[in-house]
Amino acid sequence: MNKLILLILSAVIFLNPLSVDLSQAERLRRPRALPLPIRIATKVGGEMVEYRLKKAIIQKSVNYAMRKLQNRFARMDADTLEVITQSGLRFVTDPRTPQGHRLLHVLDHFVPSPGKATHSIYRIDPSKFLKIADDAWMKRGKPVVQKMRDNSTRDMYEIDTGQKLGTLGERTLVFITEPGTSKIITMFPKL
Repeated sequence: MNKLILLILSAVIFLNPLSVDLSQAERLRRPRALPLPIRIATKVGGEMVEYRLKKAIIQKSVNYAMRKLQNRFARMDADTLEVITQSGLRFVTDPRTPQGHRLLHVLDHFVPSPGKATHSIYRIDPSKFLKIADDAWMKRGKPVVQKMRDNSTRDMYEIDTGQKLGTLGERTLVFITEPGTSKIITMFPKL
């Protein structure tokens, strides 16, 4: 499982034609996760070039992740980079997440993150991840609405999958979505 994230990390660094601006302390805090946030240093070309380069890196990373996840259970829109599973779960690009894409953010839960106080870790075969998520999503009930500090809201679903998902024996899969949609903000295993 850690190999998946490490290979995505390699793809991100290898595919970046410019520099990845990370401090030494940040690299030490996140030794096995993606190098986040990715800041592309452009000397010429301005903001649009930076966006195109970042989008290309995200696209290659998501394509690679989809191959490793054996994407029989999802498809990706080449223009928007949106990943849609069979049950309708939607993983989209999102500039608010350091990874740039919600699927890459969710995959961060396959490796430890020593810099976070709480960070559950999946202990499942990555090739079964989207199938397990789809099966759980089909069992969802009504969401619990979470109010955020900025007065926005998110929907939260906690679904017992009936199988061990995490390294601590977690059996519940938590979905946090944008209100009233199936757009994933994050997903993680919970006791």
